[in-house]
Amino acid sequence: PAPAEMAGNPRKVTFLCNSLNGLSQRLYLELAARGHHVTVHEDARGEDMTRAVEADRPDLVLCPFLTRRVPAGLYNNPARPVLIVHPGIPGDRGPSSIDWALKEGATEWGVTVLQAADEMDAGDIWASCKFPLNRQAAKSSLYGKEVTQAALLAVLGALDAWERDVPPTPLDYSHPEVEGQLQRKLTSEDRRVDWSLPAEHVARAVRACDSQPGALGVLRLPAQGQLQEHKVVLFGACVEGDCDVVRRLRKDRAWRVRPGDVIGRLNGAMLVSCGEGGVWVSHLKASPKKTSLKLPATSVLPSADLPTLPISPCAPLPPGARPQTFQDVWTTRQDGVCYVHFDFYNGAMSTEQCRRLEQVLWSLEQDPDCSVVVLMGG
Repeated sequence: PAPAEMAGNPRKVTFLCNSLNGLSQRLYLELAARGHHVTVHEDARGEDMTRAVEADRPDLVLCPFLTRRVPAGLYNNPARPVLIVHPGIPGDRGPSSIDWALKEGATEWGVTVLQAADEMDAGDIWASCKFPLNRQAAKSSLYGKEVTQAALLAVLGALDAWERDVPPTPLDYSHPEVEGQLQRKLTSEDRRVDWSLPAEHVARAVRACDSQPGALGVLRLPAQGQLQEHKVVLFGACVEGDCDVVRRLRKDRAWRVRPGDVIGRLNGAMLVSCGEGGVWVSHLKASPKKTSLKLPATSVLPSADLPTLPISPCAPLPPGARPQTFQDVWTTRQDGVCYVHFDFYNGAMSTEQCRRLEQVLWSLEQDPDCSVVVLMGG
């Protein structure tokens, strides 16, 4: 959005949310910067919501991250709208919106601001904002970037409509712009990976559950001369773009490789054979239990018998491009400016990752074509 402008008529806004997550904080800061008075109530349930709103006496109620039903007594007051921020396109309903969008390979998604109603996510539409799904984003990354930005634009649009007395639009599935539908909650069976599918399908299934709760799968890999099966939880999927690498590794194995077999390793990640191609998995949990730690894949499963792929130096990529393999440090370059990307899982750096990043920075220090270095993170 444009730089925050002070609201001509500052309003009292009450937030009802499960927790003040990143999206909620972004909305809070923007509304406060525009002069609105925002009060936040976390983890409010049932009649606690009613008491909080009655005590605040706000002009409107905003629910930026709320998975619980709002009491009817709150949203039946026409003078005080209750706005629900739903991470889906108009017409989308259900608790697993982003999960299904990623799993099914949607090319476009969005955020819709709805009036709270008797049916969850079925209220009148105040505003919506769409964005393209054109990068290999995990659910958590998509929520923290594109969804948060779209939510901000949609909320500002909804507030503007309300200020101008423009009524919300009833949900009408016959309207051509209402492309969403009711989706059930993603189940454990939906989260199970089918390695016989093409690599891109497998990667989408993992990204749809990342960073929580993770996809479920069975991996086979050699240990002490025998193939062993391991039930694990999978995170950090990346398609291997060089099919020749996958074919060579399959051919070089001492056994007949099947989908689900681990055929290589690199920088803590494991390369898994799929029906077509292969997928890198960077992190695993040995069990879906909450007490199980998420760790680099080679720290969870025995990997001594797996071939280690050589780390090929990556030439600078065009702006906006990403490596076509598992590579967590790379550079892009434009007009003498070198952008250093270091996409470490969840932002946590190991000592070895820090050393690889340091090597890239030292190489740029000696590069005469690089006049400015920009650290991009993930």
